[in-house]
Amino acid sequence: MTMPSSVSRARFEGNGTATEFPFAFKVWDVSQLTVTLTDPDGKSSPATGWTAQLAEDGGTVAYLHEGQPLPVGWLLAITRNMPFTQEIDLVSATRFDPAVMEDGLDMATAERQQLREQLSRSVILPATSDQSPQELADRLLEAEKTAVSAAQKAGMDAAAASEQADRAESQADKAAIQAAEADDAARLARAWAESPTPPDPDEPDSKSAREWALVAADTVPLATASLPGKASFPPPFTVDAQGAVGVRHADTGQNGLVRLTDAVNSATSQLAASDTAVKTAYDKAVATAGLWIGVPRFWRGTTLPPDHCWANGDFVAFADWPELKAVYEAGGFAGMLMAWNADKDTKAANLGQWRPDDAEPTGLFTPNLTGQFLRCWGPGIERQAGSWQADAFQGHGHILYAGVDSGSSGGGGYMNFWQRNHDKAIKEPISLDGYGTARIADETRPANIALPCIIYLGQPAQPEELA
Repeated sequence: MTMPSSVSRARFEGNGTATEFPFAFKVWDVSQLTVTLTDPDGKSSPATGWTAQLAEDGGTVAYLHEGQPLPVGWLLAITRNMPFTQEIDLVSATRFDPAVMEDGLDMATAERQQLREQLSRSVILPATSDQSPQELADRLLEAEKTAVSAAQKAGMDAAAASEQADRAESQADKAAIQAAEADDAARLARAWAESPTPPDPDEPDSKSAREWALVAADTVPLATASLPGKASFPPPFTVDAQGAVGVRHADTGQNGLVRLTDAVNSATSQLAASDTAVKTAYDKAVATAGLWIGVPRFWRGTTLPPDHCWANGDFVAFADWPELKAVYEAGGFAGMLMAWNADKDTKAANLGQWRPDDAEPTGLFTPNLTGQFLRCWGPGIERQAGSWQADAFQGHGHILYAGVDSGSSGGGGYMNFWQRNHDKAIKEPISLDGYGTARIADETRPANIALPCIIYLGQPAQPEELA
């Protein structure tokens, strides 16, 4: 046989159910197989207790891990374990059996494939490297020592950082105490500034900061562009009796401060919509408008409004109406689409459906509702949504009151019919009392009103989308 495949290993991940593991490389005896296990911690060891069934170009290994299927997280590998011996003895001047020679070549190939598979999992220095394997191993060991030393230093640094954190915490405590003392001093100063009584009871002329401010208000002129002085605060600024300056809240009647809100249903004029509220309202409006894309509806006039088309079977290009394309690609016309290559009869039978212009469409042909009566569709109706239905009368019969006689004449028979009590056998339509005036036309129809029918196509493509 030939050995076209160079595969020499089969690798599996435990899933808690598998107990048989197939491999697709040739071996001549079960002893030429090795099964290796790796546990979730990465430790590998030879598997025991496995059995194998060999086939022409592979086989199957059956294995239970402690009596159970291989658990999740465990790995199992099947590899060759060739003996690397050559037992074919060819004697000169004798007949050579081709099968024996081919088996020998196949086994030699399997041995090379086994070595190649093992080499593929080995650390191999580049051909241009002047290092020996021992030098590479020494470098790896040195790197390990360096990593250990760095980890130890990191531990020492962490201890030092912890000590510094303790010192910082102690300093923070001191700062908190100083802040409390400063707060007490500020409170005392504020009390002095706002006190309506003289701060020094023994000095009647002493004044608090509040009183000095009132004196200054009476003696200091208004400030100008070139001279300092008192300031005047026009609306929306306010000044209370204690001289505190504030800004009033805005409403529909005055300027002032407003507070932003994320709510989209605020009923007060003192709150303004935030970017989030505007975006939420915009998204809701877009989503609501999107529900109407591709929906036929009646219109109030005969002039087509912007972003709409007539429901008359015309072609609408996706390049011009990207939102219509998005609805189509999202399956929004499911149940109302005919095949792009529908024949003439299919098109005529489904006037209410949309139709792509190609297997990879560039647009859609709209439903052709012009001159049609609409009949609502719902689940349970046997007709296809969007299909067309011809006019029809419900089955019925008529009674004809007539007499009959028969006889023979000239060698042949005859039969006469005549209508009883009527002056004509067939009458023109007549108007009957209590049933209205008879009306005839070239079609069967109910009483109706011709309303313009349009379809919303979404927002048109912007100039950059058309570029």
